[in-house]
Amino acid sequence: MPTSLYTESRGLGPDLVLLHGWGLNSGVWEPVSHLLQRHFRITMVDLPGFGRNADSLPSPYTLE
Repeated sequence: MPTSLYTESRGLGPDLVLLHGWGLNSGVWEPVSHLLQRHFRITMVDLPGFGRNADSLPSPYTLE
């Protein structure tokens, strides 16, 4: 397993961490990220098994 997860930070101001829901990735925040980064330093995280961290879980990946 990797020692760190892929994250992307943008903007200036108070920190705001954006987590996606199950079955998605940090790309879900793209439509609103430009608005939020005007007021916050946003950090978008791809959780293990999703997005750029898709290979971070052992195979096979099942719900069990």
